[in-house]
Amino acid sequence: MYRAQRRLIAALHLWWRRLSLAGRFGFAGAVVLIAGMLIIGVWVAREIERGVTRNTAATTALYIGSVVAPLLQELAERDTISAETEDKLDRLIHGTELNRRIISFKVWKQGGRVIYATRKSIVGRTFPETPNLRRAWSGEVTAEFDSLGDEEDRLERNTGLPLLEIYSPVHETRT
Repeated sequence: MYRAQRRLIAALHLWWRRLSLAGRFGFAGAVVLIAGMLIIGVWVAREIERGVTRNTAATTALYIGSVVAPLLQELAERDTISAETEDKLDRLIHGTELNRRIISFKVWKQGGRVIYATRKSIVGRTFPETPNLRRAWSGEVTAEFDSLGDEEDRLERNTGLPLLEIYSPVHETRT
């Protein structure tokens, strides 16, 4: 293997030496151009992803604040939601166009306890607090394409899809 590498290096060196100055300049320019295109392409793709994530999170937060938050006002005084509120949330998520767009929906209480979820088996359970949950509880909307490695994400992980996980705080209307 070592001999083959030395032969390749020697052949490349000979090829480079045979190139004219214009050929060397053209080759070096092509390398710089390709490297620049790759770097800019990666940067642009990352910025597009950030923009889409930010805009989707903002739109979701607006929806949550205007449609879901009024249903959850009882959580300001209670640790659970009523059966009537749970039924309204179920109809809101399953009985509308949201059903095709939302894989999973959870309402968390501080401390990591799930108050409502589309997957009923996790309601009432307490999970470790994630940084995104803590940021939402402090009033910040967060969103990320999640690897779904958290304990409560088992169902979502089974979809095999990259999912955008959005955390939107819900505030008491009188505060």
